[in-house]
Amino acid sequence: MLNNVLSNVKITALLLILFFMQACEEDRANSKIDQHLADYDPPVNMWGLIDGKGQLVTKPMFDDILSFSSGLAPVNSNGLWGYIDREGDIVIPCKFLDARPFIRDRAIVQNEEGLVGVIDTAGAYVVEPQYDNIEDHGGSWMLATKGDGLIYIDNNGKKAPFEIGQDAMAFTGKRAAVQKNGKWHLINERGEHLGNPADELKLIHGSTFFPFRVDHLWGYMDTMGNATLVPQYQMADRFIDGLAMVIKKDKFILIDTSGAQMVGDTQYILNLGEEWLAIRRDSIWVVRDLDDHSLDRSPSEIHRFHEGRAVVRYGSYWNFIDETGDFLLAGPVYLAWDFHHGQARIIGPGGMGVIDIQGRIKIVPQFNELRDLGIQDRWAYK
Repeated sequence: MLNNVLSNVKITALLLILFFMQACEEDRANSKIDQHLADYDPPVNMWGLIDGKGQLVTKPMFDDILSFSSGLAPVNSNGLWGYIDREGDIVIPCKFLDARPFIRDRAIVQNEEGLVGVIDTAGAYVVEPQYDNIEDHGGSWMLATKGDGLIYIDNNGKKAPFEIGQDAMAFTGKRAAVQKNGKWHLINERGEHLGNPADELKLIHGSTFFPFRVDHLWGYMDTMGNATLVPQYQMADRFIDGLAMVIKKDKFILIDTSGAQMVGDTQYILNLGEEWLAIRRDSIWVVRDLDDHSLDRSPSEIHRFHEGRAVVRYGSYWNFIDETGDFLLAGPVYLAWDFHHGQARIIGPGGMGVIDIQGRIKIVPQFNELRDLGIQDRWAYK
């Protein structure tokens, strides 16, 4: 009988220990949320949804809204994040400390304990919360951080079969970079080192040329790690439409992918894309194409081309130019943003609105604020 009593005492003690362990875990989680909400500063004005014609989808009811992808958008409600569908209905409850837009039907979230994992579009974890951070640039592997350690994982949490080293960059397409012994190495999706190591390396999404630095000079390597232009520049910008701005012998010059100099000896060159350049001389912007056709007037400010249109400012007013240098809008506006998905935001006399690629009004300027949500027929508004 004494043995039975002792056995029951041991079982009871074990259950009590498990109970208190669970209670402590819940207390820690609650403490994390309580601290998060205590530090949270809610916005004065809320966000709602409108469609591509400016018609109401939902009234202002969210603290924040991020971009749609996979049919869902992250929203913040009372300090916690969840996901809504295109109609503004919450389909994944607002219970996360942080949430990011979906990439390939996977989204990175931070749970109530502050740990980071990955969910699918149903809100189920495919990578259990266990990391301090996860980076996903849509490449072959995601980069996960836990303490001082870094690993690559796939979108189901499986660890990559290769080691990283001291530091690492997230995959961009099928390429990433890892640091070993103070040097950066370009790697492929199998973790194989490509080309020679560099002191610094810039991975650029969608590019086939990556700037790299050895000692104090920059060059360019291709996606196989081959040095297409040996280090010779004091600074090297990314290639846009086959052209890149570099500094050589303290002069700004424009080169093509072979290194041939296209334009040189200027105070500053901005490669606008679509074979247009903005050249700074004596505090004046000269905007011209590669055939030396210039805009009639020098703008106060100009942006790079997006979808065949570039934002320009003359004094206090804004407009767009197309690939021929012609103005898009008949009249100037007070502020303009770059084109995305065939649409751009502008501020006119009535407030903020949206135009299409032809300059036609799609959403009448009337809102205090509009946010591009990454799809054509949904906008966040205040």
